[in-house]
Amino acid sequence: MLSIRRFMLLTLVLLLSSSAMVTVIWTYWHTSHEVEEVFDASLVQNAKVLRGLVVDHRDRATLHQLQRSVSLAQIDGMPDEDNYSSGTPDDPGHPYEYQVGFQAGSLDGEQWLSTPPEFPAVSAIEPGFRTLGEGDRKWRVYTLRDPAQGIWVRSGHRIAVREELTEQVAGKVLVPILVVLPVLLLLLSLGIRRGLSPLQTIRQSLANRSSDDLQPLPSDRLPAELVPVVSSLNDLFARVAATLERERRFTADAAHELRTPLAALRIHLEKLRLPPAQSADLLCGIDRMERVVTQLLVLARIEPQRGKLPLHPLSLAPLCCTLVAELYPRGLDRGVSIEFEDDVDVEVQGDETLLGILLRNLLENAIRYTRSGDLISLRLSQEADEVCIEVIDHGPGIKAADRQIVLDRFYRESRHDGEGAGLGLSIVVLIVELHNGKLLLDETPGGGLTARVLLPRIRLS
Repeated sequence: MLSIRRFMLLTLVLLLSSSAMVTVIWTYWHTSHEVEEVFDASLVQNAKVLRGLVVDHRDRATLHQLQRSVSLAQIDGMPDEDNYSSGTPDDPGHPYEYQVGFQAGSLDGEQWLSTPPEFPAVSAIEPGFRTLGEGDRKWRVYTLRDPAQGIWVRSGHRIAVREELTEQVAGKVLVPILVVLPVLLLLLSLGIRRGLSPLQTIRQSLANRSSDDLQPLPSDRLPAELVPVVSSLNDLFARVAATLERERRFTADAAHELRTPLAALRIHLEKLRLPPAQSADLLCGIDRMERVVTQLLVLARIEPQRGKLPLHPLSLAPLCCTLVAELYPRGLDRGVSIEFEDDVDVEVQGDETLLGILLRNLLENAIRYTRSGDLISLRLSQEADEVCIEVIDHGPGIKAADRQIVLDRFYRESRHDGEGAGLGLSIVVLIVELHNGKLLLDETPGGGLTARVLLPRIRLS
């Protein structure tokens, strides 16, 4: 999955790393070039100074003194060439003196002086800059010829000195970059996370909403880039809410409009005084239509209360007793008995009317599908933090594969006898959701269906 935060962070890492690499390479090249320029200029200056000294000492026949003054001696008795120095108390010198060399001689081919011993001697006297030596003993030299005086002089530096200085300067630049770059990347990561936090806030707000919460998202204090997105979402919520409201109104209006013709149809059917064999199917159809209308009206009344239902402490045992007493005669008409079992009276936060509809629908379903002569049990029990309401019947039951789909509206299995409307369990599910509970459908041992409703319990003091 594409992540904006990861994409931005990787892009910045690549850009900063590339910039740092280009900076280091450019710094190394530019430093090397500048070091070459400075050292080459010093070679020219050294050669010109040395020419004046050579001419002066030659005229005074004191070239041997000049050779002795520029000669290097090993200090501390060490044979290592790194320890060459002038090595006198008055002139301590420096171990790096061996990195600088001088030579002078006549144009006839005679060499008068040379220091240090490692400075390469060449017979060809070509003026200008050259590179002498091989491997790690290369020298950068400048040769100056003076035909008027009949002499030549040469000054040189070891190339290793130049490379060492270039690496030191580049290293001084590289170290801060390597230290600052991770800190900068960390700060950028925190900045990106902070900048994208409004997206996380919107995501959490949407994730924590129930499916029926279509309230607009707050758009204040949002970045300018997110305001159009949130506005579009709010417009969508408003259109969906308007559509659902029109659907609810249509359902309620249609149900209300159907009640009058159904009542008139029942009255006219009774006036016809048809034999029971002829009127039974018609009355059954009218009864079913009236149940559909009643259930639709219940849905139209309940659905707008999603997220806004006021809940109050409610004792379930009296409500269960009232419904069992009310539906017991209907059960007897079908040869079915209803019993009520409770461990102890418990309280829940709920709406008495809606919980009464829930229990009525479950009991009516059980009466409708339980075999004649069987028993329907309504049980009330409590667990750690939940109240359990069980309606147990011994009818045909529901296959495990169909226990989810039967909760959809107007779904009716082929086992139904034509009396149901396919809305009873849908209403039960809606009421359970309004009470923050759960509905479980299980198989009754020995056959049948056990509908289990779990509701949060109020602990009695």
